[in-house]
Amino acid sequence: MARISLCIILFLMIACDLAFSFKLDEDQNELKWPTEYSIRGELTDLFTGIIKPFEFWYSAELNRSRIDYYGGIVKKYYFSENDELYGQEYTIYPKTTDQMTNEIVCDEESWEGEHFNQLNFAKNFTYYGKTTYNDKDVEIWKYLETDVESKEEKTLYAYKIKDGVYVPVLQEELIHNLWSGALDGHTIIQYFNFSPLDVEELNLTAVEACKDIINGGQSRNQFKDLHDLSTDVNDAFL
Repeated sequence: MARISLCIILFLMIACDLAFSFKLDEDQNELKWPTEYSIRGELTDLFTGIIKPFEFWYSAELNRSRIDYYGGIVKKYYFSENDELYGQEYTIYPKTTDQMTNEIVCDEESWEGEHFNQLNFAKNFTYYGKTTYNDKDVEIWKYLETDVESKEEKTLYAYKIKDGVYVPVLQEELIHNLWSGALDGHTIIQYFNFSPLDVEELNLTAVEACKDIINGGQSRNQFKDLHDLSTDVNDAFL
């Protein structure tokens, strides 16, 4: 009788443990990102050796986002007035003229689809456990997609803060050529300086000036005051 009771107890313990494990895995089934934030990062293309530093601001409530490259030499603004699936993109950047001088120019494009969010890439990722990165406990998330010609493999390190929201630390992407067995792409993005959004970074002053340039209502020299241009622009793009 004692033996039967012991077996029952062991069975219940195992059942409880399995139930707990299932609940743990269920809780870890998706990444939840903040609806407003700012973050810095550095994208490294290991094939070309190009390093691209950036800073990003995002607000789902305002339907606005902005990304600066190379310390603000190139700025991109995305915003939507009414519908988050349609909007305008404005790119402000320096351009070398025929006289070999730099002037600030502005391009406008319409976009359709999801609003640009630096963290939108992390969808359909699978939780793979935990590790330590730069003395910080992080979770490992992976994504794998394969077609006839290639295999795309993404790995993300992130940690969770309040309300179950995640903060990215490292993102790695590998693209394998299944025909040749070669590696066609390898990029790494390091994230740092995650912080709450300063909404002033998403004001539309530069966008309005950009519109004036496109419509011919403002000179590029006037617009230059809104865009601090490095004296060594070309080096920033090497």
